[in-house]
Amino acid sequence: MALQILMKHSISLILGLIFLSLGCQQDMVIDLPDAVPKVAVNSIFKTDSVFQVNLSKSRGPLEDTYEITFLNTAVVEIYEGNLRVDSLTNSEAGNYFGTKMPVPGSTYSLRAFYPGLPEVTAIETLPQRANFSNVSIKDSATYSQYEGYQAEITFTVNDPGGIENYYGVVLRLIDTIVYDPNEDTIFSDYQQYYNSLDPLLSQGGFLDDKTFDGTNRQFKIQVPQYIFDYKGSLFLNIVSVSKKGYDYQKSFSRHQDTQGNPFAEPVQVYSNILDGFGIFMGIVTNERKIR
Repeated sequence: MALQILMKHSISLILGLIFLSLGCQQDMVIDLPDAVPKVAVNSIFKTDSVFQVNLSKSRGPLEDTYEITFLNTAVVEIYEGNLRVDSLTNSEAGNYFGTKMPVPGSTYSLRAFYPGLPEVTAIETLPQRANFSNVSIKDSATYSQYEGYQAEITFTVNDPGGIENYYGVVLRLIDTIVYDPNEDTIFSDYQQYYNSLDPLLSQGGFLDDKTFDGTNRQFKIQVPQYIFDYKGSLFLNIVSVSKKGYDYQKSFSRHQDTQGNPFAEPVQVYSNILDGFGIFMGIVTNERKIR
């Protein structure tokens, strides 16, 4: 009986608190700081092409639009030290193209100004080209019920000692497609997905040399065997990036992994843009046709 009375009093107390909170509802005004629009930069440039930069305007946290506002009338310049070496020209959709091709080992600064928005700057030093050797392919090396036969590609990265190096491993598959013998041949060029049991290659294909500084490190990756049935060519790229580029690639990969998961902790993508958002980074590739 005492337990029943206690439960009744507890329930009454909870219901009373609920109705009390509803009866005492009060509007609260919270001042949120204004989100100042800034320039968003997307520039991943390579040594085999001219400088390229894309500019857009950032969106505020309360904006419900997914439309991108491109900035097409900005002043975009590249410097080496205090010397301006390139002035980029706008084409469309926020894209700007220069005339100079970046050089490995050089340091470049970006300056971009758009009327009404804060000027943005960034600095990037390109690494030297990576060296790799001992490339081999073992056909039908493994088999699984879900993935079928897998070919195994083995290669060795020759890491220079005494400096921090950051690498990416990329496969390119270039194939030819002929829909009509009387029409032009179409070339397809895309990045080939691969698997690897190597822990250094398990997240996004970018790694540092902390565990093999100054040594020759062997890697193994697996690709579907059927890709070799195509008439195209497979290329292995060992990409060199700076520490900034490495941080961006790793954070972007983690960000992509959390998309669509409401329980995942948000990942802030790395940015090296001063007074703005985005990335200004260079990559140096060493590409070799392996089949």
